[in-house]
Amino acid sequence: MDIQIIISLIIVIGMILFLVYDRKKIQIHGWFPIFYLALYKTTFGLQAMEVPAKKFPRILQIIGVIGVITGITGMIYISYEIIRTTIQLFLQPTLAPGVMLVLPIKAKGIFYVPPLYLLISLIVIVLVHEYGHGVIARARNVPILGSGFAFIALIIPIIPAAFVEPDEKKLSKREPITQLSVSAAGPFFNILLSLLIIFLLGFELPGLIPHTITEKTALYDLGGRTTEMLTLTDLTITGVTTGSPAEQGGITIGEQLTKINGVPIENKEFTTILSTLQPEQTITITTKTKEHTITTGKRQDDATRGWIGVQFEPTTGFTTETIQKYGETGSNALLSIATLFTWIILLSLGIGLFNLLPIGPLDGGRILKTILETITPNNALKIHYYISAFFFVIIVANIVAGFV
Repeated sequence: MDIQIIISLIIVIGMILFLVYDRKKIQIHGWFPIFYLALYKTTFGLQAMEVPAKKFPRILQIIGVIGVITGITGMIYISYEIIRTTIQLFLQPTLAPGVMLVLPIKAKGIFYVPPLYLLISLIVIVLVHEYGHGVIARARNVPILGSGFAFIALIIPIIPAAFVEPDEKKLSKREPITQLSVSAAGPFFNILLSLLIIFLLGFELPGLIPHTITEKTALYDLGGRTTEMLTLTDLTITGVTTGSPAEQGGITIGEQLTKINGVPIENKEFTTILSTLQPEQTITITTKTKEHTITTGKRQDDATRGWIGVQFEPTTGFTTETIQKYGETGSNALLSIATLFTWIILLSLGIGLFNLLPIGPLDGGRILKTILETITPNNALKIHYYISAFFFVIIVANIVAGFV
């Protein structure tokens, strides 16, 4: 069994034991025992919010205003993008949907994230998100009723989380800028987290995953220098289309492609050859076991371009320099850390923007509600309801389209 799955199972078992051991202090919300949210109230993080809020209230209030500007801009941007991608999805059903479920499962319609990376990333992202709400609330003198840990459960707890509970009654009576600042703080802190990691570790880090066949991958080491860690070693054939030139040329699933027309795959000329193939062109494909000579066919979507009819996955390995510098264990550790940071960047930015959608309970929905109550208090609830319903239908349509 994969080590990631083993560690993830250990974490899940630990959450189950914790909930069973301290079950008298757990509050259950939802459809128990199928899908529910388990809340465990503590004073966790309250002091960490209170101290900076008292020392730097003005700075945090300014950060909150910047968060409001970012939040409203992000809400407009993500709303436009989700509408645009949904329209394109109906016009071209082969396109990927704009919204997909993020799960540690490889399946159609699922945005796959390896289980351990998903668990750790979500813990970090949720803590930062809730801390943002809490510290900005305290900087605006909004009381925090409580905080604690949460567990999202599908029969058993599967995702650890956290929560901060501002005094909603007092918050609702405060001026709009305070309400907007507190609502926008969570997504804004998530976006800041992504930008901070990129700033600290270098702009090349997000390119680490997924590996591509067009370039070597780079990782910024702790000294700030770029270290070439990985190089493409081969392409494993994972699929051969029936009746394709590849099948006729004897290529089979599992072979490891190393050269085309004598050009090794790690050479940049390799991708040039692939992108400039023409129909009826004779090429030589070399794998680790055989050499195949095939004549390309025509692509269905572009008859001027050549077609082979294979699907492959890239395989990478550590460069000699990396092994010499860090050793096998050190190289794997650095790669795991870099991969984790990459997933945190992607998920924190994605979750932050998704939370800005103008849908009821999401932060974007709260921002929209505050704006509507300020502009048109008599019609605010009705307009908010229709906008929320509209975007909810769009989200559901995108998720269903991913599976269909």
